[in-house]
Amino acid sequence: MEAKPQPAQTPADDPAELKAQLTALQHEVVQLKLEKLSASVNKGERRQGNHDRQHYSQEMGRRQGRDATAQECA
Repeated sequence: MEAKPQPAQTPADDPAELKAQLTALQHEVVQLKLEKLSASVNKGERRQGNHDRQHYSQEMGRRQGRDATAQECA
């Protein structure tokens, strides 16, 4: 029987290389999740900012309406 030569280990077959690739991919996933979380928090802050501006505008309109009514009554 003829012995088959062992194929040289390719980087994909090397356990140390696979572990390094896995670690790099896990790190990338964490970074992407953080970016997504940051984007959603910023979006929420923008929504809250818009809500605050609308509320302020409505409140100022009510106050101006009361001031005008008070001046008419005086």
